[in-house]
Formats: sequence, structure tokens, C-alpha cells
Amino acid sequence: MNNYEYTKLYYSHWLDTDVSTFDNTGITLLKSESRKVRQKGYPANFEVYCLAMGDKLFVSYNPDLDTMCNFHHEFKELHCPKDALDALNKMFKDRVHKRKISYFNAFLKGISFQDAVMLTRKDYGYYHDFFIAQNPHLSPDGWMEDYFGYLTDNELCFGIFKDDKLISVTDSPFIPYIPDIITEPGINTLTEYRRKGYAKSVCAAFIKNAIKKNKVPIWTCRHDNTASVKLAESLGYLEFAELYTIEGQRRP
Repeated sequence: MNNYEYTKLYYSHWLDTDVSTFDNTGITLLKSESRKVRQKGYPANFEVYCLAMGDKLFVSYNPDLDTMCNFHHEFKELHCPKDALDALNKMFKDRVHKRKISYFNAFLKGISFQDAVMLTRKDYGYYHDFFIAQNPHLSPDGWMEDYFGYLTDNELCFGIFKDDKLISVTDSPFIPYIPDIITEPGINTLTEYRRKGYAKSVCAAFIKNAIKKNKVPIWTCRHDNTASVKLAESLGYLEFAELYTIEGQRRP
């Protein structure tokens, strides 16, 4: 399978359906008990999980919604994905979160790695200082060293050093399904070093290493995060789908 097919496989797990479901046209409603489960790395379960792919819409939802808001009845007569998304926004109002999903096609010409290096546990002090600079209101105590160890042990943390400090670095969210195949870069860069190509370089290093390990690097971001969308495109990503989610109750 190619990266596009593996990306479909990954999101078929999220929808709790067979990958062949992506061959459906129009609106596909998928009642799933999995919508009651909070996946590791996420603050809540997703009561509704929708993928919009052109003229196709796949809607995985918590069966309890049929009792709570007559969900299936509200959507079963709709045939246009746009109408269904309008109905979803009307039903849940400001609870709808929209993201863009992209799949990696191939590196574009002219990619530069600009001294991006894979970090190891010995670089924790630099990572600690980077985190504090980025998040002065948050405390790294009691969790971050273990998290950094997880990232470095799994070769998910690439960075660039300038002026004797870490200035741009990747991380990665937990992957709930087929983590032996799917991976995803996250990226942070110190404000004063942005728009200089550093984020592109460290993400390229992350992706190159992922491919070397026979992994498929997907990309997700908020739909209105123009900078992230452009960064993905500059690396060689192509649009896969738009994701619409409704969070359930957050749990500690």
C-alpha cells in the first residue's frame, strides 16, 4: 500500500469501520460504541467523528445520541455532505472542531535540513529551557522528563540549535491505532526564530527518519492554521480530508 492507502486505513480505525467504507458515496452514518472511549493522549472521547472527502461524508457517532438528540433521524434523510455539516453545526453549535488532514506524497525539490539533529535524553536540559521559553505559564515538573524520554527513545524529537539553545523542535502525539505504521510530526519554534525555515528543516528530518523506519507520516492541524497548512504543502503533503469532531466530557 502507498501512503494514501495507509492513511485511509488509519482513519478507518478512527471511524470504527472497514477501509472499504471509503468507497461509499454521499453520507455514511456509522453508529459506534468506540465513540464512548477516550483514546490515550486525548482529553475526551469524541461523541461524533466525521471525515469529509469531497462529495463524501463519513459520520461515526455515539449510539447514545439517538436517544439524546434523535441523531440518526436528523441525518438519515440528508444526502448532501454540506447539508449534513450545516445540520451538525446547528445541532452542536460551538462544540464542532474542524481540522485538516494531509498525507505525505513525496519531498518537494530543494528541501534543506539546515543542521537538524535527532535529540537524545542527554539533551533534556535544552528541551526543558525551550519548553519554559514557549510556555512560561506551565510547569514541566513531574511529567516532562518522562515525556521527553518517550520522544527521544522512539526517535520522534528532532531539533536545531542556534546561539547555544534549542530553537526549533519536533514532538509527536500519541497514535491510538496502528502506531507501528503511522506517525505524525508536531512542531514548535521560538518566536524570534520563526519564518527562517527552521520548522521546515526539523520536520523534514522527522519525515525522512520516519520513512527510513517504514512509517507513514500524516499531518493534522486546525483548519484555520494557515502557517501549518503551508508548511505541510512545502514539505510535499497533499490534502486527504477535513475532520469534524464533537468532544464528550473531559476527564482527568
